[in-house]
Amino acid sequence: MKRKFLFLLAMGMTLSLCACGDNSSSSRISSNSQNDESKQEHQNNQKTGQSSNSNTQSHSGLHFLCSVEDAGCYTENGFYYFTEDAQKLSDGSYGTHLMYMDFAIAQEIYLCNNAGCSHNTPDCPSVFLTKDFPSMSTMLFTYKNYLYILSKESDMDGSMIVSMISNGVSDDLETENTPTVLYRANLDGTNREKVYTFDSSITLEDIVLGGDNGIYVVTKKLTSEKNNENTYTNSSERKLVFVDVEAKTEKTICSLEFDNSISWKIVGCYEHTLVLSGLDYGKEVSNDELFNDDLYKNLYADSKTIFSTLDIGTGKMTQVYTINSKDEHSVIIDENMLYLSYSGDGSIKSVDLISGTEKNIVSLENNYLFTVIGDKLCCTSWDLASDFTNYFVDINTGEVSHSTLVNKCNGWRLEFRAELESEVLVVYDYEATKSDSDTYSISRYQYGLISKSDLINGVDNYDTIKMIREGR
Repeated sequence: MKRKFLFLLAMGMTLSLCACGDNSSSSRISSNSQNDESKQEHQNNQKTGQSSNSNTQSHSGLHFLCSVEDAGCYTENGFYYFTEDAQKLSDGSYGTHLMYMDFAIAQEIYLCNNAGCSHNTPDCPSVFLTKDFPSMSTMLFTYKNYLYILSKESDMDGSMIVSMISNGVSDDLETENTPTVLYRANLDGTNREKVYTFDSSITLEDIVLGGDNGIYVVTKKLTSEKNNENTYTNSSERKLVFVDVEAKTEKTICSLEFDNSISWKIVGCYEHTLVLSGLDYGKEVSNDELFNDDLYKNLYADSKTIFSTLDIGTGKMTQVYTINSKDEHSVIIDENMLYLSYSGDGSIKSVDLISGTEKNIVSLENNYLFTVIGDKLCCTSWDLASDFTNYFVDINTGEVSHSTLVNKCNGWRLEFRAELESEVLVVYDYEATKSDSDTYSISRYQYGLISKSDLINGVDNYDTIKMIREGR
């Protein structure tokens, strides 16, 4: 179960809201899916470089299209992303910009084909008004030679709001349900159109899956429960829903509500099967237990992390693998394969989620699983204070290659954004200012393409993208 803490402060007539959430997702550059509940925030303050599947790849069955944590999406020809900061436009409204990195010319541009456009008006194709497209929760992906934009509010499921009241101000906040809307545009940003509007009473989770004939999303209804100064948000009626983007219709595929005390999340998919991960505490747990650090520490130490598969055609759920949560571990799901490492013994193993077959791949001290690139597991040190370099492990042979490439600005770990057929899009440098407290204020992320061979072998040979915005 996610544990998101929010704090609501009412001082006179001033309201302040802060949020802290998890950072987990899966995509073709498969990110580590270690449980949020472990609170092992290894690299959680750095972006792990998830991006949606390349539009030009051939898929059959289910595949990940995007997660809200993704920095952007891509095709073999270029990379798309939204700017993080909203800009005031000429009419006084605010919007973010959709940017595009053209790999052929190694140039970043505004996704706008209007000659002479200043990109500061609502009618510019690269502008997305924040009132219609929330800046940090709108999702972007490519599917069947189109660019899709999913405008949605943040998923507050599993959150706790702590209210602190003074001067007699009530902590009741009225929230208006804004419907989630799916838009589609050409890959050059033209002809943006509304494809589908979801019922305003439902919330969409932060992932989108692709299928042969449409997309899959997870819908649910949120309810709030107040206990003293704390307000908890929980979900019900959780479903996997198929959206036919051509017919503009939706269909419920199966319920994701199961008769047990385990809170499941989707961490992977293959063919017509979902891969689910859940924490089994051995009993029903209350919100107060989940958000009390002392109580939760004991709960987690005694829990098990379970991986199961769910056939969306038959609804059959099969438990495949179980881990003692307290054993420090990292996990990556890539299609039907689970890759697992333990910090204590240096082991890395694979588990075939179809057959259940386990295989020891290699023993490696720096075995924190970070991502998958091609047929290589990208690993790093559990202690980032001592080593930001990457270790690439061949999935089939166990051969290890040590790449010493790191960020040129400050020696941090490289950030991977997209995997192409023979290259990887990487953030390899920052424009940043270092403070007296040894923190960095990053004003620009510098992107570059590097061949997979050079990346794995640590050869500093980037095809630099000429940036005009700050990146992300």
